[in-house]
Amino acid sequence: MIKLIKIDDWIAPSTTLEEEIFTLSFENMAVLHVPQGYVTSIQSLEENSKLMAMADYLMGEIQDEYRFAVDYFNRGKKEEGRRQKR
Repeated sequence: MIKLIKIDDWIAPSTTLEEEIFTLSFENMAVLHVPQGYVTSIQSLEENSKLMAMADYLMGEIQDEYRFAVDYFNRGKKEEGRRQKR
């Protein structure tokens, strides 16, 4: 399963950004293009799964590694849910 989130601000992104979720399988040999400006979260749904990634630049050529807590983009959604229940 691959989640994509388009980032609105790389320093302090909104915590309520929408996720696009894709499930890839060896059965259909799908290719997923990730445009610039997105972060990805990748989770294997089966043991011993493999993912091949390709890029248009060499490793270490650009500094594009950003890390966020696993629940970072769900925090704002939880807060919105609490406000709507009141």
